[in-house]
Amino acid sequence: MRLIDADDLIAYLNDYARQETSYSDEDNADIRDVIQECIEAVEEQPTAYDIDKAVERLKEESRHKEGSNIYVLHEHYGHGYIIYKLYKDEEMVDMSAVEKFQNLHDVKFDNNVMLAVPIKVYESTKYENRGGSIFDGKIDAFDAFDEVWSQWMDAVRAGRAKTYIPESYIPRDMDTGKPMSPNPFDNRFIAGDNDMSEGAKNTITTEQPDIPHDSYVASYCTALDICLQGVISPSTLGIDVKKLDNAEAQREKEKTTLYTRNAVIETLQKNLPKVVEACLNAEYMLNKQPVKNVDVFIDWGEYANPSFESQIETLSKARTGGVMSIDRVVNELYGDTIDESEKEKEIMRLKAEQGIEHIAEPDMSTKQGEFEVNES
Repeated sequence: MRLIDADDLIAYLNDYARQETSYSDEDNADIRDVIQECIEAVEEQPTAYDIDKAVERLKEESRHKEGSNIYVLHEHYGHGYIIYKLYKDEEMVDMSAVEKFQNLHDVKFDNNVMLAVPIKVYESTKYENRGGSIFDGKIDAFDAFDEVWSQWMDAVRAGRAKTYIPESYIPRDMDTGKPMSPNPFDNRFIAGDNDMSEGAKNTITTEQPDIPHDSYVASYCTALDICLQGVISPSTLGIDVKKLDNAEAQREKEKTTLYTRNAVIETLQKNLPKVVEACLNAEYMLNKQPVKNVDVFIDWGEYANPSFESQIETLSKARTGGVMSIDRVVNELYGDTIDESEKEKEIMRLKAEQGIEHIAEPDMSTKQGEFEVNES
């Protein structure tokens, strides 16, 4: 048997769903569904090797300025200890070199506790074993989006109305008789020459350039689509790109947001309880109390899912048709709204009401009178 990193596989599938499939392409809906089924299948497999249990030490680096010098603090978090090391230009120095670290000393505590939890949602494409940003590969797209927006705003600024007033119409100073300068915040105008030709009239004219708003809107939407593709659906931000109103189409447009949300929630569901437990144990140790195993349950709620009533109707038909088990029905119906123990109790209650009981297999006697079965 070959061991694989299930978290890496799930991260790769999520990345593929984000980058290779477009939320606006309905032809990719089947591909996204297959990817989601693969992720669920991987998650249901038993864990043969948990990398979290093999983590021996985590190191965090932070930069600090003291005077004109830059120091780097290395914090080593391990099972039962925290070690601090201060560096300047890759050379270790005494902690007293930085005033705020003068009272910072190494700490030792229960060997079963590590006060640090590694968390990463996506894999970094640049650094090995490092987490990646949700916006990896999107820098150029956001630069293009900024350029489109800058051009649009520049056109708006350059498109201000300009008023041309003949010199004879310009208000004059009562003392000197000279034309008054225009007020940039009020009567903005440009002085023009008087028309002295025969039959001519001196008129005030206003000119305003045409701004191609439709072209700018189209460029803006295209650049925004590229920025959000594989990250979040425009519908989540209130941007309706396809003008579809029915609920099924709305949920379909939210698929990208659901993939991103599921990837984030999957990581947080696994690691946030560890963070809470580490924080509480740090508080216990600070108060010289014994550490405890803390059970943490986080309710994430549902997002862009069918209503509870429609789920009951759909799942009831599947259960009645014999294509879905009671365990699956309960898991699909309640999702993350209740914990696993509550689901188990609900499954047991439903099976008991329907007369489904687990009966122990009866033992077979191996003796009869003078005869006895030899089981060897």
